[in-house]
Amino acid sequence: MRDNISEKVKIRRSTLASLKAMDANHRKKLEANLSEQLINYINANQFQSIGFYYGFHPEINTPLIMEEIFKLTNSSLYLPRIEANYQLSFREYQDETQLETVQRKIRQPKSDAKSIHIEEIDLLIVPGVSYQENGYRIGFGGGYYDRALAGANIDTVSLIFNEQLYPNGSWKVEAHDIPIKKLIIPGKGEFDEQSI
Repeated sequence: MRDNISEKVKIRRSTLASLKAMDANHRKKLEANLSEQLINYINANQFQSIGFYYGFHPEINTPLIMEEIFKLTNSSLYLPRIEANYQLSFREYQDETQLETVQRKIRQPKSDAKSIHIEEIDLLIVPGVSYQENGYRIGFGGGYYDRALAGANIDTVSLIFNEQLYPNGSWKVEAHDIPIKKLIIPGKGEFDEQSI
C-alpha cells in the first residue's frame, strides 16, 4: 500500500512538472480545442446540468471554458464546495461574485449558493493530474471525487493534455478508485468506456 502511494506521488509530481513547463501559447491553443470538444459533446447529448470545477495553473484554465459554456449551450453550471468530513456539495455558479477562496487557493461557491444533488447532474467534469487510458486517475490526493462518485450513476468526463495521459497499468488501481467514463484529449480524440 505504501509503495503504491509513493508511486502515485512520483507520477503526480512528474505530471505537474510537465504541465508547468508547457509553452503558454501552445497551452491556450490546446485549451481552445478542449473547450470546443466539450461544448460539442454537451450540445450533442443535450446535457442541462453540468458539474465543473474552477481550475487554475497548472490545471486547465476552466473559467474561460465556463464562459464558453454559458455562451454556446443552454446548460446550468454547478461547482464543488468542500464540506465537513471531506465531502463535496455542488452549488450553482453564474459569475465570480458567487465564489470565495479557501485552502490552497481553491475557488468555490459560497455557502448560500443553490445546491444540487450529485445524481441530478447530467455531466460531471472531474479534475485530476494523471490519467490512465482506461479512465483511472490520480488527483491531488484528497479523495474528494472518489468519495463523491462512490455509488453515483452519472456521466463523467475529464479534459486533459497529452502530458497527463499514461498507459493502462502505469500505477496500481485501488478498490476505492473510480474511473472517469470519458477523457477528452486534444489531438488524440477521446477515450471512453466503449473504446477501452
